[in-house]
Amino acid sequence: MAVEPEVNPMHKTSKALSDAWLRDALRMDDKTASIWSRLDIAYMSAISAPNADLETLKLMNDWNGWVFAFDDPFDEGSFANNPIKAAEEIIYTLAILDNIHPVISPDVNPLRHTLQSCWNRFRLRASPALQYRWKRHLTMYCVGVLRQVGVQNTASRLSIGEYMDMRAGGVGAYPCIGLMEFAEKIDLPQDVMDHPSLEAISRLTCDLITFRKNDLCSYRKDLIQGEDNNVIFILKDQGLTEQQAVDEIGEMLCDCYRRWGTALADLPSWGEGIDRDVIKFVNGCRNIALGNLHWSLTTFRYLGDEGPKVKETRMMKLP
Repeated sequence: MAVEPEVNPMHKTSKALSDAWLRDALRMDDKTASIWSRLDIAYMSAISAPNADLETLKLMNDWNGWVFAFDDPFDEGSFANNPIKAAEEIIYTLAILDNIHPVISPDVNPLRHTLQSCWNRFRLRASPALQYRWKRHLTMYCVGVLRQVGVQNTASRLSIGEYMDMRAGGVGAYPCIGLMEFAEKIDLPQDVMDHPSLEAISRLTCDLITFRKNDLCSYRKDLIQGEDNNVIFILKDQGLTEQQAVDEIGEMLCDCYRRWGTALADLPSWGEGIDRDVIKFVNGCRNIALGNLHWSLTTFRYLGDEGPKVKETRMMKLP
């Protein structure tokens, strides 16, 4: 993760196209559209898939627009304290991926319209194997979101392991992996993707994003907003101070890097052609984690205008 990211040269162009499309598809008002544009999630996409063509990069931006808008009601909106309504929304959402769903108008349901558009564009250009994987990834994400709602409505605190298992699905990294495969023209056989080393690298990508962006970078925001869905709070409940909790996360990150190296060392050879795509897949997973990190330190969403200073000093002021 110490390498400087390669940024897709289509970043700015894809951002302009996607910002305009999402404003219409999600029926954003002027204020919401302005906030979305300033977030510049297209920068994360541009690092995650530095070789993607413009159409695919825009699709990645569009999906990220959907997932941010979709996720918020489960975190702190109308579904956060209503598991039944949350489950109903998940069922309706996943039904969109059956390829025979009627066309959804943005005036009827902007969120479902946006996902349907993303799915239709993906499946028109993706192989059956990639379609299967992305649908599976989207299902894993939705199940993760639903598990999070369930946890929010119980009084007990999860263990570290339980928390990481929940966040692996709900953090949204698995669908990003599927989009990265599509963007980088990787189409590995399913039996190769099922190898324990590649499954481990996929999961480690989720863990790296959870530790760094969702927990470390968002901790100050969580404190201000009174949210506690963060591994730092679990560690503090175990008697650690804030600094000790952050240091412990640093150790967990180092363990992730060690396990990544072990997974690479355990990879077999499937032949030159497949091995080439395996290398692209591993590098793509690294780019997803890298893009998420650099975007989190650039966007105002978590650290306001202090991201560059935090990146330079590795110190974050708390409220």
